[in-house]
Amino acid sequence: MSCNALDRLRSDKTRTVGELSIRTKLLEKAATLDDVILMGRGDPDLPTPKHIIEAAKKAIDNGATHYTHVRGTIELREAIAEKLKRDNNLDYDPENEITVTVGAEEAVFLSLFGILNPGDEVLVPEPRYNSYDEAILMLGGVPKVVKCIPEENFRLTPERLEANISPKTKAISLVNPGNPVGMYDPEQVKELCQIAIKHDLIVISDEIYENIIFDDTPHLSVASIPGMRERTITINGPSKSYMP
Repeated sequence: MSCNALDRLRSDKTRTVGELSIRTKLLEKAATLDDVILMGRGDPDLPTPKHIIEAAKKAIDNGATHYTHVRGTIELREAIAEKLKRDNNLDYDPENEITVTVGAEEAVFLSLFGILNPGDEVLVPEPRYNSYDEAILMLGGVPKVVKCIPEENFRLTPERLEANISPKTKAISLVNPGNPVGMYDPEQVKELCQIAIKHDLIVISDEIYENIIFDDTPHLSVASIPGMRERTITINGPSKSYMP
C-alpha cells in the first residue's frame, strides 16, 4: 500500500490503521444480543446445498489441497464459461477472459487496479457496498458518490448518472441486484448502459446477487447488451447463490 493511500485511510475519522472499524465493532456487539437483524453483511441464511458440501469433501480427499493456476484451473474456468453462456448470455473464452479470484472483493480490487490511474473518478451510487470506495482510494482514484433518493427507490437513474460524469470519470460501479437497493429491471440497465457507451466509460458489473430475486423481474447481465461487452468487467461468484 502506498503512503498516500495510508494517509487517506488515516484521515477517515471512523477508523485508524490497526483499529477495528465501527462496522466490525457493531457486528461484534450484535453477536451478544438477541433478536437483532444484521443488515450490513451479505450473508444469506440458507444452508449450502448438500451436493456442494460432498463435492468439496471429495476434492479434499482426492488431494486437491495445493496451489492451482494463478487464474484458476482450466476446468473451473471452463465451467464458469459454460454457466455464463447458459444463464447470462455471455460468451467468454475460459483461457484468456476468465480469472478466478479469492472472493469478489479481490475481483473488485484487481479490476480497479487494471483500469485506474491516479485521479481517475469512479461513479459509485449511494447507498452502496463501501469496499469499492476503499479499493478506489488505495489505487489513487476518486470515488465520486452519486446520491440516490427514496422517491426513486434508491436507483441510479440515467439523469443522475450523466449529471455526475466529468472529464476525469473512468468507470461506473453497478451492483445489480444490489444490497440493500434491490433489482434494476432490464430497461433501466439498458438506459444506464447507453450513458456508458455515450461517454466511453467502463462498467464494473457486480452480479453476485443475481439469483436472489423475489419477483418475476429477469436479471440482465450488462455485458450481454450490444456495445457493452468490450467495456464491461463482470464480477460474480458462488458465495450468495450456492455457498452461504
